[in-house]
Amino acid sequence: MNLSKNKKSVILVIDIGTTFLKIGFFDLKANPVNDFQFKIPHTLKIDKVGKNEFDPIELSLLIEKCIDDILIKSDRKHEILSVAVDSMASTFLGLDKDKNPVTNVFTYADTRAKIQMEKIKEEIDVEEVYDRTGCPIHTAYVPAKVRWLNSEFPELYRKIEYWCDFSTYLYTRWFYDQDVPCSYSIASWSGLFNRYNLKWDEELLRHIGINQNKLPKLKPYSSFLMNLGSDFFKRWDILKNIPFFLPIGDGAASHIGSGCTSANHISLSIGTTGAMRVLLNSFNKRIPKGLWAYNLGKDDTLLGGSFSEGGNVLMWLMNNLSLPEQSKIEDYLKNVSYDNHALNVLPFIAGERSLGWSFDGSLLISGIGLSTSKFDIYQACLEAISYRFGLVADKLLPSLENNCEILVSGGAIQSSEYWLQLMSDVLQIPVNLSNISENTCKGTSILALESLNIWDSWNYIPSKIVKKYYPDSNKASLLREAMGRQKDLYDKFFTY
Repeated sequence: MNLSKNKKSVILVIDIGTTFLKIGFFDLKANPVNDFQFKIPHTLKIDKVGKNEFDPIELSLLIEKCIDDILIKSDRKHEILSVAVDSMASTFLGLDKDKNPVTNVFTYADTRAKIQMEKIKEEIDVEEVYDRTGCPIHTAYVPAKVRWLNSEFPELYRKIEYWCDFSTYLYTRWFYDQDVPCSYSIASWSGLFNRYNLKWDEELLRHIGINQNKLPKLKPYSSFLMNLGSDFFKRWDILKNIPFFLPIGDGAASHIGSGCTSANHISLSIGTTGAMRVLLNSFNKRIPKGLWAYNLGKDDTLLGGSFSEGGNVLMWLMNNLSLPEQSKIEDYLKNVSYDNHALNVLPFIAGERSLGWSFDGSLLISGIGLSTSKFDIYQACLEAISYRFGLVADKLLPSLENNCEILVSGGAIQSSEYWLQLMSDVLQIPVNLSNISENTCKGTSILALESLNIWDSWNYIPSKIVKKYYPDSNKASLLREAMGRQKDLYDKFFTY
């Protein structure tokens, strides 16, 4: 590729998160370009019966306005080599025959299809579908949502001629005279993708009543579209002859961006919620129960677990227990021992995903007495969230190489020295804090640079470890015993 000597070459990255949209330029080392980073909140429609959706046109217009703004600010001073997109997963909407939306976009957090989910589980071989798709039958995925729409809104359902995720719809707006495909990465988050043959799962499609002709074609993330539709061709003429790479899942982008590109590096992220992942090549084994497996490309699989709990639990405690600022909480935690509060906690303030995928989960604290303090409750919740990661690690580690290390990201855990050390002690694995910021956007730019053959591999510029936390083996038995008590409490209320 011939690069301009007079302009700074960049990738235009669009990160469509659950609550924020980020758009920015990233240079050829996958670093953010200062003064060209935009972060804008967007609105979800949420209610107490499980709604979690957004207006596809509203968010599309916001994204398009942000592209306008960054192009105007650049004023052709940058050479944009490609557009690269990552998107929250999984999302799902229905389009009419002209590929205009007839529904809002349903997110993974929409739980209104619970009844339909339970019926599907009764009708199919759950374990076989789980193995083929890499996803449990759950409202986070598409099959139950299709059934729910058909059941609750039959007239609307009959208007739907095409199904896709939000990022594919976005590209359909921009390339409206082309047949827009979906990447394996985005498709694998749907619960409809067969990870063995890299196609939509025909048996499951037949069962829920979708013709695969109503779904996008499937291609690797390195595939791209060019030649914008006429309206956007005029509006963004500087982008008219550059590749728009197929969108990828934001979890995959975050993992690559954290520097976890080998089978002995696990990414652990805790922001509002949490996740733990590893990237495996040619993974074709059965998935440990409670985890998921998502494709990145043809041969690379993300294996791991996601949590609805994380910093949201701690924020709820801060808001409702009149706790002091975090620095004072950290000072308190430095002077106490693990598991010294006599509390047992299930931290499911937003329901449970991995490992049990329970819908009836809630924040449950057992053992409160007259001597229990608000600091005890905070510490117990912090430990309880860490134990959930420990349970996922027990499922994940047998599939991995020896001498594993963890790279940590996410504002909630990175801001707490206590939590970083606690996590290492729970997992009994070294935990590394790197110098990487904006993991998700960075990962999206890395995959674009690799697809452009500017980078030879994902590891062209390794991350730098700024601090390492080593496990204390003397704490292992104490924390393992506490994890066992949490499991006993879980088994009293839920079936896993």
